This record gives sequence, C-alpha cells and structure tokens, in this order.
Amino acid sequence: MTPYLDLTLADLRRVLDVDLAGPFLCGQRAARRMIRQARAVGEAAVRDLLNGSRRHVAGPRRVLR
Repeated sequence: MTPYLDLTLADLRRVLDVDLAGPFLCGQRAARRMIRQARAVGEAAVRDLLNGSRRHVAGPRRVLR
C-alpha cells in the first residue's frame, strides 16, 4: 500500500475509478436488465389477457389464478 503522501493524482484517479465508477456502471447495467425483464413480464400479461387467459402475472416467478 502506498503511503498517503506518496500518492499521485493518477493513483487517486485509479482508486476513484474502481471505487466509484465501477459500482455506478454495474448498477446501470443491472437496472437496464431489470427494465427489460419487467417489460417481458408486462408483455406476457397483456398477451395472456388478449388471448382470453384467466391467469394474471403478478411477478416474474409468481402467477395468480
């Protein structure tokens, strides 16, 4: 580990990229995936209703009858 007084600005930027940008980018990717999955569930519910199905999708893993 580098002592605080010996850190360069480049070192600080590398630490910030890992500690701040990394979680931010992972969160963005996860949010996009969740939105796609929610759309798929919503589209399936509409398709079921249009086809006369009596089941209603309450979530990605739970079906209410």
